[in-house]
Amino acid sequence: MKTGDSMIDGKLIDSPAIYRAYAQYLVKFVQAYRKAGVRVDYLTVQNEPQALRRNNYPGTDLSWQQEAKVIEQLGPALRAAGLDTKVLGFDHNWGLHPGDVKSYQLVNEDPMLSYPYDLLATNAAKWIYGTAYHCYYGDASAQKRSRRPSRTSPS
Repeated sequence: MKTGDSMIDGKLIDSPAIYRAYAQYLVKFVQAYRKAGVRVDYLTVQNEPQALRRNNYPGTDLSWQQEAKVIEQLGPALRAAGLDTKVLGFDHNWGLHPGDVKSYQLVNEDPMLSYPYDLLATNAAKWIYGTAYHCYYGDASAQKRSRRPSRTSPS
């Protein structure tokens, strides 16, 4: 589902079929955990989607645009499977670490400094119940800016 031949680094392939397949993979993950007696209340699409230079743990470079496309598939798929697992967006630091900014600059890509806010401005936001943050870098006040307006559950 991603570029390269490794679970470390690479990017999600930009394809509607891949977004659907990834969403179904995540649904099957939640179903398998539930079958084993483990309830999954919340789920993110990708841990640290902006960490471009991973060398010792699995991950995928995932833009907010791609995350939105996955969530647009995942939200309805969870609902269709009868699961009440909620989706959290983003799942990275309060602020983008200067080393990560430099990594983006080295490959001539946008560091997406407003990632969580851009994600919440998409149509996928109706399936996002909150924003996941890490406290490794940045200031906790970033969380205040990523609140969504109150809403009813999507149908």
